[in-house]
Amino acid sequence: MHVALVALLRTKLMAFLKKREPSPQCHECGTHQDTVFHTLVKYAAWGPQRALLENVVGPVSSLRSMVEAMLQGQKSWLAVSSFCESVMAQKEATN
Repeated sequence: MHVALVALLRTKLMAFLKKREPSPQCHECGTHQDTVFHTLVKYAAWGPQRALLENVVGPVSSLRSMVEAMLQGQKSWLAVSSFCESVMAQKEATN
């Protein structure tokens, strides 16, 4: 069930990113591609949210590690969910 929810989250995030801008460039930081990996792992502006997440689940270095973190238990699931909700809300607010 959790893996299906992660796949849905990834699909929704990709659809949001593609709908938001026809260009794949990240307009917040200028990197050449605004991908799911960039949004969840690399983008510096999400550092505070990522730090809160990593305090609960440990380092998140890939989408796979995010999925693995979600499967650690309810506390980890809630931390990942909170991170994703916060990031998506901020990205939508700048749209």
